Amino acid sequence: MKTWYTEKLRTMRADQNLSLQELADKAGMNKGYVSQVELGKRKPSFESVENLAGALGAKIYMQLESPEAPTAAAPRNKKRLSISSQFWKP
Repeated sequence: MKTWYTEKLRTMRADQNLSLQELADKAGMNKGYVSQVELGKRKPSFESVENLAGALGAKIYMQLESPEAPTAAAPRNKKRLSISSQFWKP
């Protein structure tokens, strides 16, 4: 599964003309692992992402936001009927 960082890693590596092996060596990782991260086949730890970013001379920015508060449901204007009132007609 590709994520925001998989394409970014590949693009940054290509922009710097680094091979997978060169990036892996700079990050202290295995070439196969770096390839799998770029392809979205592996989910790296935050530490691994930091190591890859450092090897590329990049910074990582994260923004955490609070979830939005749920909105109140609109009041129903429909008259409520009991089940029995639907079967008994005077």
